[in-house]
Amino acid sequence: MPKPCKIGPDFWPCWFHRRQWNEISLTHFPALPYNPHVKNNLHETNRTSPFSQVLFLFLLFFFSSCASSPQKPSPVVTQVERIQKVLDTFSKAYQNRDENLLFSRLDSEAKGLALIREAVLADFKQKPTVSLVFEINRVETQEASFQTMVHWEAAWKKSKNRDPVKKQGEVILVWINPEKPSLVEVRGDSPFGVITRSQ
Repeated sequence: MPKPCKIGPDFWPCWFHRRQWNEISLTHFPALPYNPHVKNNLHETNRTSPFSQVLFLFLLFFFSSCASSPQKPSPVVTQVERIQKVLDTFSKAYQNRDENLLFSRLDSEAKGLALIREAVLADFKQKPTVSLVFEINRVETQEASFQTMVHWEAAWKKSKNRDPVKKQGEVILVWINPEKPSLVEVRGDSPFGVITRSQ
């Protein structure tokens, strides 16, 4: 009886020599056709595990959530932005000599602002070309109000033949109503009335 053969060259019939085994190419064996109805097909060997799919979806959801929900600014930053918008409104209204727009952000019950209104109207009578810029340096919050230390720079030019009057200063502005700031008090060197006093 012939001896049992192990897997390898001896597995083939005796008329196959070892040299012939080594020379056999894989091209002698045609590829199996793909059958979608047969499970464990060779085409399905690269299928990912369920755990990998769940992990991928979790990471995708996590990073997309971080990208779509930026960090909210602090209340102080939000308040500074609101006040800066009011100051920009003051600059625009003063430069365009729009008293209604400028006075709309002044508290109507603040008696100390009467002098500010008079100074603004006196400046408008001069009809100068104005450049006014406000910059907030500090914000202090209190129980019923909050105040800002503001630096301002301005230039007034009455005519083409005269040099502009340039001034700068520091002023403390006191506000109420954080949602829609209204000015109630002015302390220090205000830009309003400078051109009238410089005559």
